[in-house]
Amino acid sequence: MKFRYPLPATRYSQAGQLIIALLIITMIIGIVVPALIMLVQNEAKQTTKEIKQTRAFHLAEAAADRGMYKLNESQDIWYKATHGIPIEGYCGDVKYTDIDVGVYKIKFSSGPGEQQVTILGYGKDKTTDESRIVKIVCYRELPFGGKSVLNIWGALATGTANVQWGAIMSLTSYTIAGSVKGELWPRKFARGYIDPRYTSGPLPKYGSIVDEELAEWHCGYPVPDFPDIDFDAYATEAQKVISTNTAPSGGTPAGSSYYVGDKTFNGVIDYTKRTYYITGNCTLKDCHMEGVLICRGNFSNGGTDKGNDVIAQVPKNAWREYQEGTPKISPSDGTGPDTSAPNEYPGDLGYRDSGDGTATYNVGKTMFSGFIYIGSTWDVNGNPQIYGLTMVPKLNGFSGSGTPTLWYNYGINETVQVTTMNPLTKVSWGEARGSF
Repeated sequence: MKFRYPLPATRYSQAGQLIIALLIITMIIGIVVPALIMLVQNEAKQTTKEIKQTRAFHLAEAAADRGMYKLNESQDIWYKATHGIPIEGYCGDVKYTDIDVGVYKIKFSSGPGEQQVTILGYGKDKTTDESRIVKIVCYRELPFGGKSVLNIWGALATGTANVQWGAIMSLTSYTIAGSVKGELWPRKFARGYIDPRYTSGPLPKYGSIVDEELAEWHCGYPVPDFPDIDFDAYATEAQKVISTNTAPSGGTPAGSSYYVGDKTFNGVIDYTKRTYYITGNCTLKDCHMEGVLICRGNFSNGGTDKGNDVIAQVPKNAWREYQEGTPKISPSDGTGPDTSAPNEYPGDLGYRDSGDGTATYNVGKTMFSGFIYIGSTWDVNGNPQIYGLTMVPKLNGFSGSGTPTLWYNYGINETVQVTTMNPLTKVSWGEARGSF
């Protein structure tokens, strides 16, 4: 008997199987390839969009950085920006094209806080409408820490001193006598001891509970270095002769308020807010003057204050100077602390309320209103009133038996011309919404 094995597959059946496999592969390719093409196309589009958005972002970033550079250009620029005064080219209306990949704009606005400026940097890619915005809020500390009415290297006040709305700062230890010795205001900031409050031993740590609640004196406080005054700028300003000049005679050139050597001002009443520059010693007697007084030598005063009463602007945070020892207008009856009752200190509207910075107070007649720089010593006589800011950088340069009353003017602090401004600090940085 013969057995028959199964016949081998024919070439026709093999071809049929191959056709089925090819159909399956073709179907897979027909599904996958278009999807891959679409994916690649979408990714290419997305990559192109991201590249354009990145260009726009970097343009916006460059615009904001240029804004920071502009704010560092001069004190005048910073002052305008913090007060909402328009600066040409930085109002968001000028398109800059110095970067090849696109255009950008810059806009300054004051705030949101004191001594803060908001910068908006707008960037747009030149080939598309892709645009981005970068927002920076920056801050600059004022000279003298922005809080002091009297800035001294070290003081020995042998008479009465009456400081309102501001603090006293010293770069070393100092002694304050007179009625201030028994009062809990003004605040006193010193790197060393403050006699008679604290005279020896380890300096107390600033920030302790007692130190915070009894906001009167601060030993060991990190008082900032005094700024370098721009004497050249002030000298140039004083040497100008203006058409409405009322400067006392003796200036160089004639008619200016730049005085070589010693100068005595007797009975001068001047409201022109000029710069007086005296290369030697200076004396004010029976005067009212306004603006800037740079005395490179010794300074003394006498007589009585003249001119019209000064209506002063009450700093909106003046209450901070009276958390303890509220003066109740007169320096002799301060018992503190500040309460909800008004008029416990000049300009007081109630508990921890000095208004929004627009409230005013009549401080009476003043000897000088503005910024005074005293290069050597100040011999205080009589009862002069100064509304502004005073700097005495010489060790123990503040003395005398008079009764000066010093009123702090926040606005004067902003205008002091210095050779080097405090650095800008970025308070916040990020993207913002809006259109180019």
